[in-house]
Amino acid sequence: MYAMLKPSDTMKFSGLTFISLIFFLTHCKSPSDQIKDAFNTVDKSLGKSNDVLSSSIDSMYSAINNNRSQNEQLAMKADSIYLDTKKANEYMDSLKETMRLQDSTGNRLDVATKLLVGTNNQHELKKYLAQVYSAANRYKSDNTNMLKLDSALLPLKEVQTDREWAKKYFESTPTVAATTMLSKFQNDCTNVAAIILGDIKQRVEQ
Repeated sequence: MYAMLKPSDTMKFSGLTFISLIFFLTHCKSPSDQIKDAFNTVDKSLGKSNDVLSSSIDSMYSAINNNRSQNEQLAMKADSIYLDTKKANEYMDSLKETMRLQDSTGNRLDVATKLLVGTNNQHELKKYLAQVYSAANRYKSDNTNMLKLDSALLPLKEVQTDREWAKKYFESTPTVAATTMLSKFQNDCTNVAAIILGDIKQRVEQ
């Protein structure tokens, strides 16, 4: 199953499938090249998806900003979700870079633990994810029919409600799995921003 993953499969991953892959690797003390390759495939696919989404939200935010005089209140909500998402993604990029510098093989089980379990980095990551979640929820309160947004917010909600979230994803986790998980969080944040900015752009341009 894992060896047959393709880049296009990432967009079809359910949360359960992704967690299953994380669980399998974190309980394998000496992960095979097959499994590491599967994670690298998923991470690259997520990276491509994140690049497309980032370009999309840049374009939508620029259009909103150019028309902000039409609805300053909505434009300010766009400011909030866009800037919070950018900050969160930049922070996660820095975490991934730190881990890759410390472990070029992706095999070590201690790097993610030392960086993201019971540390200031864990609290900072939670803070950035919480800011995206809060900005989205503030917007959602004005748009109760946005079922797509409700679904997209579920992974970020878990970080706010599950006290063991950092241990679940990063404790004794091989570096390759931890960096992939951060890419998944980036995808979640940017997807949420794309949904909101797309809706705001449509409303501002009406």
